[in-house]
Formats: sequence, structure tokens, C-alpha cells
Amino acid sequence: MNFVTVFRTGQLWEIDMARDALKQAQVPHFVREESLSGVISAFQATPAPGIGITWCLQVPETIVEDAKLILSELPIDLNKQPGYWDFTSDKKFIKAAKFFIWVILIVIIITHLIGFFSKLF
Repeated sequence: MNFVTVFRTGQLWEIDMARDALKQAQVPHFVREESLSGVISAFQATPAPGIGITWCLQVPETIVEDAKLILSELPIDLNKQPGYWDFTSDKKFIKAAKFFIWVILIVIIITHLIGFFSKLF
């Protein structure tokens, strides 16, 4: 049996809502988690949203249209392709996280440059 992705999101509440709708309609489905690093796993018992984490809702290819019809009644966008920051809409958090990432990168680069130049002299 081949499974097809009918919905992808980084928002935990959206995937929970979609799973619940399919469960109530008794539609077989499977959720997998994908990370920025390319790791794909089954939906965790305690999922943790984060940068680059998305969840894919999959159904058997024979019932894709039925599943999409059920999901179309929900307040979610079935056609969106989530980005790295899809897990949050808090602009302040995104800005702070990007700043923190840049600080860490700069510290790593400076550390490597100091090590490089100390070996030269």
C-alpha cells in the first residue's frame, strides 16, 4: 500500500486537528516527522516543535480525495509548504533565535581564526 502526503505543517495544533478529523471519519492515516537535517521518523509520542521540524499527514493513495475533502473543512491550508520557522508566528522569537545563531557562528569563526593564526606565529 502506497501512502501519499495530503498535508504538511510545522504547527503542532494543525497536525493534531487534521489527525483528529481523519480519526473521527475512520480514515486510515500515518504521520511522519521530518527535520531540517533530513531525518524522517514516525510521529513521536511527545512531539517537539522547533526550527525545521515539519509533520506530514499521509493516507493510502486510494483514498486521497476522500481525505482531502474531510481536511478541507478545517481551518488549515492544505497547499502550504512550511518553512524553517513555521512552528511559530512570534516575530520576536524568530528575531532572537536568528540573532543567537549568528552570535554562535561568529564565536565559532573567531575561535577557529585565533587557532589558525596562533599556529602561524
